[in-house]
Amino acid sequence: MTNYLKRDSNSISIANLYENYRSNKYNLKPSYQRESVWSEEKKSFLIDSIVRNFPIPPIFLRQKIDDSTGTTSYDVIDGKQRLISIFSFINDEIPISSEEEPFDSEYEKEIAGCFFSELDQNEIRQNAKKYFWRYQLSIEYIDSDSEKLIKNIFDRLNRNGEPLTGQELRNARYNTSEFLKVIKEIYLRSIWQEILSKIDIIRMENYEFISEIFFEIEEGSPIQANQEELDKKYEMMSLKPLKELNKILELFNDTEYFLSKLEVIEECKIGVSHTYGIWSFCHFCVVNSIPPEKVKNKIKEFYRLYKSKNYSIQALASYRKTMSSNTKSKFQRANRLTALRQFCLD
Repeated sequence: MTNYLKRDSNSISIANLYENYRSNKYNLKPSYQRESVWSEEKKSFLIDSIVRNFPIPPIFLRQKIDDSTGTTSYDVIDGKQRLISIFSFINDEIPISSEEEPFDSEYEKEIAGCFFSELDQNEIRQNAKKYFWRYQLSIEYIDSDSEKLIKNIFDRLNRNGEPLTGQELRNARYNTSEFLKVIKEIYLRSIWQEILSKIDIIRMENYEFISEIFFEIEEGSPIQANQEELDKKYEMMSLKPLKELNKILELFNDTEYFLSKLEVIEECKIGVSHTYGIWSFCHFCVVNSIPPEKVKNKIKEFYRLYKSKNYSIQALASYRKTMSSNTKSKFQRANRLTALRQFCLD
């Protein structure tokens, strides 16, 4: 049976996985992989599942053996974002999620919001670190020399049974509305093509984010961005005539121009939660007639310190806390804006 797929199921501890990763055993960027990335919130939630020993979907790897040297390497067919999340946590780039409040146990309460480097501080956290390293990941090994077959597997894994996202449903419902037309026209601008280059346009995350910052302009402050709230906003905005939408668009355009003058495209590309914070700060400056020249160097310095993990300054420590969980909540977004204002304007 020449078309019969050869595969093997096994498991591997995160400790062994990370050892292989450090030995460059995994190719996370085979040609068929998409460039989309998970939000920090989604990554943190995965880590929370791991330290609670909850099951997560298997990782699919294509095994490649060099017949002359016996060296083994692996192409990641499915599970790239799960692996990146694990490695990001180990590198202290994301914390454990704290979305499950109120917590059911002292263990859950103690580890919520912790970064990897903070798991040595007491016995409970040390246990969490031990559980993390010993967590068993389910692995499906695929052994095939056929690129066509591997791409077919990747396509099936990423298409079968995939439910429509909230934004895909909104796109279907409001596709002819003036509001959605405005959102789609905004996305075509070069600045957003660059800033949102890494998010999943296939699942319409680009339109969802543009909608969120448009709502921020309309509301006059950061908004809650759960799917229920976005549905309500879409329903409301779809009823507005084009004349009213254009009034909001004027302030949107002014804020976008301010953003372009700050020259913080690379900072925005760190992730959409950071982009939203920068956008809210730009909006605040525009409304309060603060020129971009006054804050340009300060905001660049802020993100330079943030990326270097220098949290000794209170504003940076506060900002970091807003990235630990519920990053799209109104509360966390407002706190992110406050932190930027404190650093750049006080």
